[in-house]
Order: sequence, then C-alpha cells, then structure tokens
Amino acid sequence: SLTIQGGTDDDAHIDTGAITASDALTTLTLTSSTTGAPVVMDTLADADSLTSITATGSYGAITTGAIGGTGTAEVLATITASASYDSLVSLGTITADTTNSLTENDLTITATTDDYASSEINLATGGAITNTQGTITLNASGGGEVSTGDLTAVDVTVTSSAGASTDTNTIDDIIASDDIVITTSGAGAHTFTALTGSDDMTITHTGTAALTITTIADGVDDITIDATGATGAVLIGTNSDTGATS
Repeated sequence: SLTIQGGTDDDAHIDTGAITASDALTTLTLTSSTTGAPVVMDTLADADSLTSITATGSYGAITTGAIGGTGTAEVLATITASASYDSLVSLGTITADTTNSLTENDLTITATTDDYASSEINLATGGAITNTQGTITLNASGGGEVSTGDLTAVDVTVTSSAGASTDTNTIDDIIASDDIVITTSGAGAHTFTALTGSDDMTITHTGTAALTITTIADGVDDITIDATGATGAVLIGTNSDTGATS
C-alpha cells in the first residue's frame, strides 16, 4: 500500500512526482489536513494490482495525475473521494479494466462533500474513467460540486444529490455498451454533456434545480424519463436516438 499524507504547516507542499515500480501496489491513500498544504501526486502509470483509491481532502487540496496509463487497473474496485472545509479533490484520468477476460471488473465510486462553499470533487475532469469490461457505479452527495470526465463501461449508473443551489455538477460523456441509469436530486444543477448507450436508458429527476442533457446519441433501445417529483426542469438539447422515448 501507499499512503501520501499532507503537511500540518500552511507552507508544507507535498509533491511526489511520478510514482514508478508500482506493479504490486494494491491500495492508494491520499489525505490532506491543512489549508495551504496541498498534496500533489503525479502519474501512477502501472496500476495492475491496484484495488482501491481513497482521497480524503480536509482544508488542503489533493491532486493526482493519470492512474493506470500503461499498466491498467484491471482489479480496481473502489474509488472513495471526500472533500471538506473548502478542500478541492481532483483525480486524474483513470484506466481500469479494458481487457476482455473470464473475470470482469465492477467499479464503485463514492464522492462526498460537506456543505462548505468551496468543497469540491473533480473525478478525471477533462479526461476519463474507463472500465470497458465492467460496470461503473457513481454515488455523489453533499453540499459541494461533484464533476467527472467521461465514464465508459458496460453499464453506467449515476446517482447524485450533490451540490448547493449555486453549483452545477457536470458529467462529461457517458458511454455504455449496455444500460445507462441516472438518478438526480437535491438543490444542485446537473449537466450531462452526452449520453451514448446500446440498450436501455432510465433517467429519474427529483431535484429542485435543472437536469440538462446536451446530447443523446442514437443507439439506445428505450429511453424512460421520470421527473414527476421534480421542481427543476429536465432539458434535452439534441435527442438523436430513434428508439422509443417515454
């Protein structure tokens, strides 16, 4: 295991550079505890044995580079990120199970913030979390913004109540070779840049802010949208799908 712990002085900056010779590494833990004392980890290219990532930001920021760029994280099962006391937790692009094998890998991501105005979690924003041979389940909650880059998997499930009324949680493209399930609630707005699925898509919105889907690509069998419990609007920019929508 590897634990990277932030400093306790406001001028203590921890910057590891790239992590190498990490083929046998099973767990990665990053923590911060002091304002002005960030934790920065560069790339962790070889993640063949990595099963869990835990990033706990309190006061100080946490930032990582790409994980699994050359030795992909084929057994990565959990990512747990939390941000409190105005911490910003940013994880880089993560490449998980991309190899077709007898045992496919399911990835669960839990992202939680407190109610401080600047507490925020960015999961591969501008990049991607890729788990093409298994599922991705994202659970996001708390009073701060939680945003992600592209999410690619067999099935993708996103459940989010994250954000205050001034926040917009942005999820880039969701690309699923099977089903997409989205459930949004709470005071924060949610924006999905693009949804691309190959089977069913189920969207449930009960939030007080808007749920915006910029583009739905063709290829989905059936799309079901339920906003009966919402006071915020559901806005779809372009729906190119030729399947049934209800």
